[in-house]
Amino acid sequence: MLSLENFVSAVQEAVAKASENLAKYNEDLFDKYFYQTDADGHVVTADTDPEKLMGQSPTLKAKSVTIEYPKETSKGIEQVEVQIPLITLSPLSMTQIEEAKVKVDFQLAVIDGQLQLQFPKANSRGKAADSAGNTGTKPAMGSVEIHIKPAEMPEGVKVVVEGYEKVLKSQVPN
Repeated sequence: MLSLENFVSAVQEAVAKASENLAKYNEDLFDKYFYQTDADGHVVTADTDPEKLMGQSPTLKAKSVTIEYPKETSKGIEQVEVQIPLITLSPLSMTQIEEAKVKVDFQLAVIDGQLQLQFPKANSRGKAADSAGNTGTKPAMGSVEIHIKPAEMPEGVKVVVEGYEKVLKSQVPN
């Protein structure tokens, strides 16, 4: 048996931990699409002297690829180099827990003045049984629903991605 209070606390803790993990995932997206440079414009690596970075705000530069894009000119078709930020090539989905949904059926009992939950076990015939294996009595049942939905990307990330998309569009010949 599990008290309702402990059950709700466990669910709250799990949702909080999931939110932390999702926030970390969202932060890691920037590591995937950007690299950090020092004040001199050099890429920061694990070998970079930490003292060299003291007092500096990190500068992130977009990871990009260069492709050759055809452009019609008076001389015919020429290839123009276009810098494409990787962040513009991948669908981004920032997630956060807006609502959690978990449906759990359980048996209810009051023991020592506290509401207790017991999760029914299935017998070999698939019928619910109490902890003693009895299937004849109908215990009090309850359920809880918690919903989880993805949320919209934060406005700051949208603005960054849209800015890079505009830069990309300005490079592509008409």
